[in-house]
Amino acid sequence: MGYSSHFKCLAAGTALLVLLTGCGASPQQAATSTGTPVETQTVTRSNIATHNQLSGKVVPRNAVSIFAPQESDVLTVHVEVGDQVTTGQTLVTLDSSSIQREIEQVQGERSRTAALYDEQISLAQQQLENTQTLMEEKVRQAKQDWDNTQKLHEQGAASDLELDQAESTYSEAQLNADESINSARVSVSQLQTEKTNQLSTYDKTLADLADNQADQSIKATVSGTVTEVNVVKGGKASVQTA
Repeated sequence: MGYSSHFKCLAAGTALLVLLTGCGASPQQAATSTGTPVETQTVTRSNIATHNQLSGKVVPRNAVSIFAPQESDVLTVHVEVGDQVTTGQTLVTLDSSSIQREIEQVQGERSRTAALYDEQISLAQQQLENTQTLMEEKVRQAKQDWDNTQKLHEQGAASDLELDQAESTYSEAQLNADESINSARVSVSQLQTEKTNQLSTYDKTLADLADNQADQSIKATVSGTVTEVNVVKGGKASVQTA
């Protein structure tokens, strides 16, 4: 508005000056006439700036929440709201003593599980040995009965039916022995496989805990400005509150 007002005043003054100059009868009269004072002002080209005041909250375009690898006590908080951080920078140092306790607990569970399976496997192996001894004795006895029946049959003291029955009994004894021994072997193998799988699970858990213990800290995953810190020294940092 200031620019247009100044421009209007300048135009009106110019028109009046021309009018007064054109109405003079003679140079003498023009010199003695009382004129109307005219003020002029220099106008320059510029931009009209508009300022608006608004209420609101400034929020980041992209926000990233960073959590602790697992629940742990906070030893040190290295940043404050407004700090600039870079990727990989340590934000919070955590206490690893709780992880050490968890490692010891898992190690104890692993040892107890291994001992329990060792006991079960030992019993299963003993059962296998007993089964082998029993079945081999049954097969040996059936074979001996068949051999004796063959001799008696050659002497005419045993019939064809008795010979066939003795041979059938021997064959059944062999079949039963194979099935019983194989079943006992499968039991031992299953227990050994279960033990391996269970201990592998414990070993993986221990490896993960060792990795967490090696670097007990919360690090920046991106570069940017810290807008919020939800942990304090001596407090708890968890996977949901860090």
